Amino acid sequence: MARAAASEAGASSSPGAAAAESTAAVERVHQRTAATPFALLEKVTPIALPVRGVRVLHDLALAGSYGMVLWVNHLTGTAVGVALDLVEQSHTRDESGLMHRGPHLPRPPRARLGGGGRRPSNRMFR
Repeated sequence: MARAAASEAGASSSPGAAAAESTAAVERVHQRTAATPFALLEKVTPIALPVRGVRVLHDLALAGSYGMVLWVNHLTGTAVGVALDLVEQSHTRDESGLMHRGPHLPRPPRARLGGGGRRPSNRMFR
């Protein structure tokens, strides 16, 4: 229901799509911001050619950096999705709809309060 409302409002329907949209928006702002000094420097005839070369390198680095951010976001979203699917599959629902841990999962270890073990020797300080 909330996703449908978000889609109708023009917002992203998933965290991955929202991350991709925001990354693309930041990349556009970065590109426009960097374009201004390059455009001014390209008007200076003696340095116009090297400035164009630097601009090409800048644009390639920019595209590569934001492409990497998109790739990592995609991988992270995929990994989280798989992990959530596995957790969901490992739990079962009883007749009342309550979730229970599946029989194949071990119980998590209990935390020991108060140390619970042998204390270290302090013969050195006696």
